[in-house]
Amino acid sequence: LRSIATSIEPEEAGYLAYARALAYWNRTHLYCGRCGSLTESKKNGHERHCTSKSCECIHFPRTDPAVIMLVTHPSEDKCLLGLFYIETAPLQVTLSCWLWDWIL
Repeated sequence: LRSIATSIEPEEAGYLAYARALAYWNRTHLYCGRCGSLTESKKNGHERHCTSKSCECIHFPRTDPAVIMLVTHPSEDKCLLGLFYIETAPLQVTLSCWLWDWIL
């Protein structure tokens, strides 16, 4: 996604990121966390149902609340950015974190 992120519309990037996350969740949750039986994808991949008749647990993707912020200077035209290193060059980014990092 990073390789095409700057060449597509923000809304499309959001859809692609969502689809990628959902596909990853389905790929990594093939087995029931309660009994270990196989699960099957339901509701277009938004649920996984345990195939064991004695369990029948329904699993859902995790939702991890996150915040993305832009810290601006009150009187000057400046903002605080983070520095993220990728293979080609350093990249300046807005600040972000999982909401749990602030609560715990």
